[in-house]
Amino acid sequence: MILPAMPHLRRPRPVAFVVSLLIAWLVLGLLAFGLRRGPIEKNLAERASDAVRRAGAAHIEVTVTGTVAILHGDFASPAAAQAALRAAKVDGVSSARLGDDALVATRPARPLVLTYADGQLTVRATVPDPERRAALLADVADVTGGRLTSDITVDPSAGAPQLPPLAGLVTALTRAPGTYTLTVDGSSLALTGTVANESTRVGLGAAVLTAGRAGDAGVVLDNQLVIAATGADEGGAGGTPAGGESAEAALAAATAGHPVTFAPGSAALSAADRASLDGVAAALRAGAPPALVAGHADSTGPVAFNQTLSLRRAEAAVAYLVSKGVPPTSLRAVGFGSSRPAADNATAGGRATNRRVEITFDSPA
Repeated sequence: MILPAMPHLRRPRPVAFVVSLLIAWLVLGLLAFGLRRGPIEKNLAERASDAVRRAGAAHIEVTVTGTVAILHGDFASPAAAQAALRAAKVDGVSSARLGDDALVATRPARPLVLTYADGQLTVRATVPDPERRAALLADVADVTGGRLTSDITVDPSAGAPQLPPLAGLVTALTRAPGTYTLTVDGSSLALTGTVANESTRVGLGAAVLTAGRAGDAGVVLDNQLVIAATGADEGGAGGTPAGGESAEAALAAATAGHPVTFAPGSAALSAADRASLDGVAAALRAGAPPALVAGHADSTGPVAFNQTLSLRRAEAAVAYLVSKGVPPTSLRAVGFGSSRPAADNATAGGRATNRRVEITFDSPA
């Protein structure tokens, strides 16, 4: 009797099975690492960026590849670049290097100088490349409508000037008649020139400082403006009174480029509002005509609520001006609610503009 042939079952080889298992675990591990790598690199980049900013390099961008931090941007000197590289080596970062687009100046950045005379603005600066020259000119031209004179030198060895927003500075500088020079050296501003009276001196200084602090709260101003000799004390015989056209100019300078605005539903003055009102107070103290302080609201909320809120805003501004020495009898607070918008209430930016106080000289009824 012939038995049928039985199939021969091959047992898996232990070694091959173990190798296959290890490969599978390795593939899974690589996949898991790949999924985690992005968040890990992002966390390292955020912590390294914070450390670099604390070291004084506020304009430097940090990216991380693996555990290597890469720094991008302009450095004022080799020492500044080395300090930033050291700061970037936070826990988890194995090394730090400069990116291919990093620029290290071998000479310090030079100040930017804005001069306003006879209605004409002149810009003087030194930048490391043509792109920065074009960007600087564009920022200023947007405000002046292209009416300016430029003397901007391109020097690849020079550091790039770190500037506060120029639009507000130019607006503040060109609103008051006279001849002024503003020197911008990082976060330090120096204002020189001649003005008609103390009100204009203080008002223009406050306007420039507020505009500078819009981009950097650490900006400081050295106000070196001097009052032109008139042969008599300001406001006395032969002098220039604070009222009339000079008072109008002082008030315009104090409010140029930085209106007094409010948070939604609030009548509280911000630090920027108080800085603006400091200049207004200086313009109103020395015998200026009576002023109308008009409060406004955006269109959100009931009409009655907006009317009350706008009056509270005007009263808050009046109270602050009185605390700064403006006679209360020379101020009149009114609230217009949302009836006089300055911008479109359909947008968030428009509503923010409309939550405001405007100060003008009060016309007789």
